[in-house]
Amino acid sequence: MASTTGAARPQAPADTSNGSGAVLERLIERWAVAAASHAKVRAINDPKGLIATVAGIDGAWGFGNSSEEALEDLQSVLIDWATLKLQDGDEDIPSMEGLHLVVAR
Repeated sequence: MASTTGAARPQAPADTSNGSGAVLERLIERWAVAAASHAKVRAINDPKGLIATVAGIDGAWGFGNSSEEALEDLQSVLIDWATLKLQDGDEDIPSMEGLHLVVAR
Protein backbone atom coordinates (compact mmCIF):
# COMPACT_ATOMS: atom_id res chain seq x y z
CA MET A 1 0.00 0.00 0.00
CA ALA A 2 1.38 3.38 -0.86
CA SER A 3 1.45 6.19 1.60
CA THR A 4 -1.98 7.61 2.33
CA THR A 5 -1.00 10.83 4.06
CA GLY A 6 -3.82 13.31 3.60
CA ALA A 7 -6.21 10.71 2.21
CA ALA A 8 -9.52 9.76 3.78
CA ARG A 9 -9.08 6.97 6.30
CA PRO A 10 -11.16 3.80 5.81
CA GLN A 11 -13.85 3.18 8.38
CA ALA A 12 -13.23 0.51 11.02
CA PRO A 13 -15.31 -2.64 10.44
CA ALA A 14 -17.44 -2.47 13.56
CA ASP A 15 -20.87 -1.47 14.77
CA THR A 16 -20.37 1.98 16.28
CA SER A 17 -23.81 2.15 17.92
CA ASN A 18 -22.40 0.93 21.25
CA GLY A 19 -18.97 2.54 21.02
CA SER A 20 -17.21 -0.62 19.81
CA GLY A 21 -16.00 1.19 16.68
CA ALA A 22 -14.04 3.67 18.79
CA VAL A 23 -12.56 0.81 20.81
CA LEU A 24 -11.53 -0.99 17.63
CA GLU A 25 -9.95 2.17 16.24
CA ARG A 26 -7.91 2.59 19.45
CA LEU A 27 -6.78 -1.05 19.30
CA ILE A 28 -5.72 -0.67 15.68
CA GLU A 29 -3.83 2.52 16.58
CA ARG A 30 -2.07 0.71 19.46
CA TRP A 31 -1.19 -2.14 17.11
CA ALA A 32 0.20 0.34 14.55
CA VAL A 33 2.33 2.07 17.18
CA ALA A 34 3.67 -1.32 18.30
CA ALA A 35 4.35 -2.36 14.70
CA ALA A 36 6.07 0.94 13.85
CA SER A 37 8.37 0.47 16.84
CA HIS A 38 9.86 -2.51 14.94
CA ALA A 39 10.41 -0.53 11.74
CA LYS A 40 13.66 -0.20 9.87
CA VAL A 41 14.34 3.13 8.17
CA ARG A 42 16.69 3.28 5.22
CA ALA A 43 17.74 5.74 2.54
CA ILE A 44 16.33 5.32 -0.95
CA ASN A 45 17.03 6.93 -4.29
CA ASP A 46 13.89 9.08 -4.20
CA PRO A 47 13.16 12.74 -3.48
CA LYS A 48 11.45 11.72 -0.22
CA GLY A 49 14.80 10.35 0.95
CA LEU A 50 13.85 7.66 3.48
CA ILE A 51 11.53 4.67 3.64
CA ALA A 52 10.28 2.92 6.79
CA THR A 53 9.17 -0.71 6.67
CA VAL A 54 8.32 -3.51 9.10
CA ALA A 55 9.47 -7.06 8.38
CA GLY A 56 6.49 -9.34 7.86
CA ILE A 57 4.10 -6.56 6.85
CA ASP A 58 4.09 -6.57 3.09
CA GLY A 59 2.54 -3.70 1.19
CA ALA A 60 2.87 -1.04 3.89
CA TRP A 61 5.62 1.54 4.06
CA GLY A 62 6.14 5.17 4.98
CA PHE A 63 8.22 7.89 3.38
CA GLY A 64 9.82 11.02 4.77
CA ASN A 65 12.70 13.43 4.61
CA SER A 66 13.67 12.40 8.15
CA SER A 67 13.37 9.19 10.16
CA GLU A 68 10.64 10.79 12.25
CA GLU A 69 8.60 11.74 9.17
CA ALA A 70 9.00 8.27 7.64
CA LEU A 71 7.92 6.59 10.91
CA GLU A 72 4.91 8.91 11.32
CA ASP A 73 3.87 8.18 7.74
CA LEU A 74 4.36 4.44 8.29
CA GLN A 75 2.20 4.50 11.42
CA SER A 76 -0.64 6.16 9.49
CA VAL A 77 -0.27 3.66 6.64
CA LEU A 78 -0.27 0.74 9.11
CA ILE A 79 -3.58 1.93 10.57
CA ASP A 80 -5.12 1.97 7.10
CA TRP A 81 -3.47 -1.34 6.17
CA ALA A 82 -4.79 -3.15 9.26
CA THR A 83 -8.26 -1.62 8.87
CA LEU A 84 -8.49 -2.81 5.27
CA LYS A 85 -7.19 -6.27 6.20
CA LEU A 86 -9.89 -6.55 8.88
CA GLN A 87 -12.59 -5.33 6.50
CA ASP A 88 -11.53 -8.00 4.00
CA GLY A 89 -11.58 -10.69 6.70
CA ASP A 90 -7.89 -11.41 6.24
CA GLU A 91 -6.33 -13.48 8.98
CA ASP A 92 -2.67 -12.78 8.22
CA ILE A 93 -2.19 -9.65 10.33
CA PRO A 94 0.93 -10.30 12.41
CA SER A 95 0.69 -9.94 16.18
CA MET A 96 2.63 -7.02 17.60
CA GLU A 97 3.70 -6.90 21.24
CA GLY A 98 0.81 -9.15 22.31
CA LEU A 99 -1.82 -7.36 20.23
CA HIS A 100 -3.70 -9.73 17.92
CA LEU A 101 -6.06 -8.23 15.32
CA VAL A 102 -8.52 -10.87 14.12
CA VAL A 103 -12.04 -10.90 12.74
CA ALA A 104 -14.48 -12.73 15.02
CA ARG A 105 -16.65 -15.17 13.14
